[in-house]
Amino acid sequence: MERRRAIIAARQEAQRRARRIRLIAACILGVVLLILLAVCIRACTRDDTAPTGNTEPETSETAPSVTDPPETEPEAPPITAPRKPTVSRPQMTAATEALSGEIGSTYAVLISLKDHTVIAARSANTRMHPASMTKVMSLIVAYEHIEDLSAPFTVTSTIIDPVYTAGASLAGFSPNETVTILDLLYGMILPSGAEASVALAEHVAGSEDAFADLMNEKAAEMGLTDTHFENCTGLTGTNHYSTAVEMAMILDYAMQYEECAKILSTYQYTTTPTEKHPEGILLESTMFSRMYGDEPDGVTIIAGKTGYTDRARHCLMSYATDDTTGEAYIFVSADNSEKFGPVFDAIEVYSAYAKSDDVPVIADPYLP
Repeated sequence: MERRRAIIAARQEAQRRARRIRLIAACILGVVLLILLAVCIRACTRDDTAPTGNTEPETSETAPSVTDPPETEPEAPPITAPRKPTVSRPQMTAATEALSGEIGSTYAVLISLKDHTVIAARSANTRMHPASMTKVMSLIVAYEHIEDLSAPFTVTSTIIDPVYTAGASLAGFSPNETVTILDLLYGMILPSGAEASVALAEHVAGSEDAFADLMNEKAAEMGLTDTHFENCTGLTGTNHYSTAVEMAMILDYAMQYEECAKILSTYQYTTTPTEKHPEGILLESTMFSRMYGDEPDGVTIIAGKTGYTDRARHCLMSYATDDTTGEAYIFVSADNSEKFGPVFDAIEVYSAYAKSDDVPVIADPYLP
């Protein structure tokens, strides 16, 4: 009996060894087949033009240089700079109408941005003092030369004192206060801060005179033939002038930059808190503070800039859109004796001309 059990156990052990051997053989065969399959796939996908045996580089003129990228890598698209705005000179047409004496501004123009035509005008191509409307060109030049809007800048007393003495409007930055460039841009446009303008000029060009040179270069680039700047603030200068038409072109250009349009369209903005102003400075648009509650019929004024000096008197440039069609307009007026005069002129002109196709032509000696 014992012998029988031993024989059975030996047979079972032999069977187990045989099964293990077959399993190992099957595994080895499977690995070999996988290796052969991989070799076949690689051979099939190998570049047919690859050299076979000759490892020396080809000297043919058509051979790629060592600096050329591999043919299998996609070519990277070229890096292009952000597109700059374009601007067209508004054209007088047979339909251009003369603004009547019902407006109080000496110089004025209403243009349609749909076709860049002058809808109505009054001495629109006559040189005049643009006052703080100048700061829209300062905004353009500063924005195009600044890479980091969050960069810090310290406003010094040497920046503040001269413009304060000249009676210019101020944003309210304190001597030796360090603020961001973005705060300076808002401070320049909303409350028309002259110290913010000069600070930006010094940050960009090192001095206000050098910055004014950049402004004049920009004016020439834009095709402005009756515009010249002596400063970045709009303070009166014998060689500081523009026209209503060319100031409209400047606003048109600025509004094509998203960040500039945002600044020009803002009613209130609070600057970044500093040690001098722990809660920041609340800046308010001089245009919107005068405009709200007195909007023109059928259009909405969405952006703009005021201006004033004793010589230029009260000025206003504004950008508006038709409430129905979305068509955009710019209206510029200057040399008005009343503080709210340019606002009332804008309301009158937008309401009367922007949506009307049947406004009669009124003879006016001031028509350019």
